[in-house]
Amino acid sequence: MNELFNTDTLEELEVYLSKQDKHCIREKLFNLFDKYSVYNNVSDWNKAVRLCEALVIVGWGNREPVQALRGQFFNGNPETKFTNKNGDSRFLDAIWSKRKHGLTLETGRASYHYSPDVPDKMTILWDFYVSESLEDCNLESQRNWIYRNPIKIYRAVSNCYEGSMKLNEKLKDLSCLLDNKMKPETYGRELNRIFFGISFSYPGTNYVIASDSIKTKNTAKLYEELQKKYSTALIKENNYFYRHRYTIGNFMKKSGELNLVLHLEQDFSNLAFEEQLENIVGYLNHGVDKVITKLKPKKLNYDLEKMRSDFNDVLSKWAGQGGNVL
Repeated sequence: MNELFNTDTLEELEVYLSKQDKHCIREKLFNLFDKYSVYNNVSDWNKAVRLCEALVIVGWGNREPVQALRGQFFNGNPETKFTNKNGDSRFLDAIWSKRKHGLTLETGRASYHYSPDVPDKMTILWDFYVSESLEDCNLESQRNWIYRNPIKIYRAVSNCYEGSMKLNEKLKDLSCLLDNKMKPETYGRELNRIFFGISFSYPGTNYVIASDSIKTKNTAKLYEELQKKYSTALIKENNYFYRHRYTIGNFMKKSGELNLVLHLEQDFSNLAFEEQLENIVGYLNHGVDKVITKLKPKKLNYDLEKMRSDFNDVLSKWAGQGGNVL
């Protein structure tokens, strides 16, 4: 299997795997992944990443697919983990310690998470034993991705006015419903995630929505535009922030991700719940439409229209039912 770990690109990895018997190679990949999913150093983690990339190509079969993610802990140190399509942690996640001569796992900062594919090993939070093994090389991150819901709804800001508390609770159902009812395996692979954040106004931050004629995204320039509408004293008194209804980031081809944030003014939270629900459906639909319009010129090998249709169906079901709709 040395050739597997020595390939540099996904294209080379696909060529190598295409020459193997699919069933046989998958079993070998599973055996190796069971070993390296509990990694002990950087080299182990990087092998686990390559195995995840290979399993995306040959398919995870009857096992639960997981994604190998490299991120950053709040203190700036690297963090590595495996997650399933719903974002649930699996196997080992760990915080790394930066030393003068490399990286090592940090004792007391590792957790093991239960996986249905290894049912005899239970979750151990923060106290999973790891030994220090210093290596001077970079932590890799998976370059392809498993099939999962491509439209991830989340709260961009945790606060909101009391009038929107009920809607916030219902939005949790929408996020779960999308994870369970979207059909990502029918769309393609070139789009990974649209992170759709919803940012409500709250007592410390009241959004004033900028008109479409104001093109700048620069917050300092937006503040200058806000000063043309309100006095500095009034801005400070009401905690006004000038934002566009939607802030859409660039599509990152390497990660297949795009960020989108919806801003809602205080008047939205003053509406009756039924009106808020009707309006948020319109905002969510329009936001996804704007993203699709932005992505179409890139000619991705991805069925954006099918994704849009499925999203609209899930959104309609969510809006038309009370309580938990799963």
